Amino acid sequence: MFKNLSYVSISFIYINLLGYLFHIIVSRQLGPVKYGEFIVYYSLILVGSNVAGILGNISVKKIIENPELKFETLRFFRIFNLIVGLIFFLLIIIFSGIISDFLNLTGSFYLYLVALAILLALIVTPEKSLIQADKNFKSLSIINSTELTMRFFFAIILIFSGYEISGAILSTPFALLMVFFVLLYLNDHVFGKINPIHLKTIIITILYISPMSIVIYFDSIFVTRVFSYENAGIYGSFSVLGKTALYFCLTLFNVFFPEFLLLKDSKKMYKIIRLANILTFSIYIVIIIVVILVGKPIYEFLFGYQYISGFQYLVPYLIALIPLTLNSYNIGLLTVLEKYLPLIYFYLISYLAGFIILDLSKIIVYIGYIFLINFVFYLVFLIALFLSKKNHSI
Repeated sequence: MFKNLSYVSISFIYINLLGYLFHIIVSRQLGPVKYGEFIVYYSLILVGSNVAGILGNISVKKIIENPELKFETLRFFRIFNLIVGLIFFLLIIIFSGIISDFLNLTGSFYLYLVALAILLALIVTPEKSLIQADKNFKSLSIINSTELTMRFFFAIILIFSGYEISGAILSTPFALLMVFFVLLYLNDHVFGKINPIHLKTIIITILYISPMSIVIYFDSIFVTRVFSYENAGIYGSFSVLGKTALYFCLTLFNVFFPEFLLLKDSKKMYKIIRLANILTFSIYIVIIIVVILVGKPIYEFLFGYQYISGFQYLVPYLIALIPLTLNSYNIGLLTVLEKYLPLIYFYLISYLAGFIILDLSKIIVYIGYIFLINFVFYLVFLIALFLSKKNHSI
């Protein structure tokens, strides 16, 4: 497991260095107003990518459970993900006007590009799932790093060619398309029998995993609805940096996830849970200390003086993300145990409702809400996991 964590960690560092450069270039070229709007489109793409990740986790789960039928299972999810991707694509196109009005966006065209990115993310996912199920994290890390490298260079070319927001968005589907063809060649086994997975099984797993994949983007999706475009851009700058810690922790969770599936009825699972929690707190503490000591000049260097007012919110935002990160873990664990589905959705609905109903027009209040509701539900999830442990007589 340590070797896999090392591969994933190295890949994560490389990917996020490119990610920083990507956002530095985009934010400086677009300015706070356009960058604030771009953050919403970018977050929608990430939500779609994580919906794809939901099906990816299901693919991993089913391939691990049916090792003798792994290629048949892969072929099933290739077809299934294509159908789901087309449904998402058409729904976004049809309701683009309503989405634009609700989130206070400037138009529908950019949402068409978002729809394309989500479609391709869903198509690519089964190919990556096979590699993850085989625990070949070295290859997976190389593939993810290559994808982000291509996205970065496509973004530079398109943005400096004058395409601005559309260029920044289009870089993602271009990179996904290239990676898809490479993975399809490597994984092969395109034709043959399929191992159909019962739709009820897929739906139940989706219902469990969906909240873990969506809640981490709620705060970024609603920024143009709650704040002015300029403040949305400021929020986008420090949230991009802050979420690096969250993404790192969730990337490590991808390594733990197959182990949880294999150990869900043993004492070792709860030992790994404790390890994951300790690791998460340690990561955040180190990052917060670094930000306090040397964060401000780095922040200004990355985004420029026009964004510097956002630095004062970075540490509070990192603190707010700790319970959100741990809740993402807890939902994943309850997914493995297949327990407490109503509780998971009560959390999802409660968290979402706050962004729509409450007055969160001040950035610090917005951050405070993220921390408070996630901390409360973190305690609730801990109780649920304790009861699950007790019921397993562990």
